Amino acid sequence: MQLDLNEVPDFYRPYFNHIADESIIASLERSKHAYDSIIQELTEEKSFHRYAEGKWSIKDVLQHIIDVERVFMYRALRFSRNDGTDLSGFEENEYASDANADARSLEALTKEFDALRSSSIAFFHSLEEKKLDRKGTANGHPMSVRFLGYLISVHLLHHLQVINERYL
Repeated sequence: MQLDLNEVPDFYRPYFNHIADESIIASLERSKHAYDSIIQELTEEKSFHRYAEGKWSIKDVLQHIIDVERVFMYRALRFSRNDGTDLSGFEENEYASDANADARSLEALTKEFDALRSSSIAFFHSLEEKKLDRKGTANGHPMSVRFLGYLISVHLLHHLQVINERYL
């Protein structure tokens, strides 16, 4: 079963311009291939680029992608295990400023992303349909495990589009 777009909170709707008629696994794999294509174009020097003063570097964006995937996976794990606890939001700019991504190598960021995405794919492979339909609340919004699986992909694709349009 695919995602019901009526389930998508308004805040996330712009990201879902990137969704295709595919399974969560196919979506995660497709977005991973898109990531790999962008990474191949980057050099260590280019990864420090900021398109304007006060904006994140490419490394900051890559670290943000990693951090957000972890947060969304944590939510998916909790909801899939029938945990009804309302989960709080997080402040992405505080995460970014505290991550110190520019001190990391592009290779280290890529290895971390690869490991995380492999883990995310394995997790979603492990879930039967009824667990994908389980819901919880995060940051005041009800969401299903299925929604979170697709959100991981479209969030990545959104930021890759930003990198393409503003950084490269």
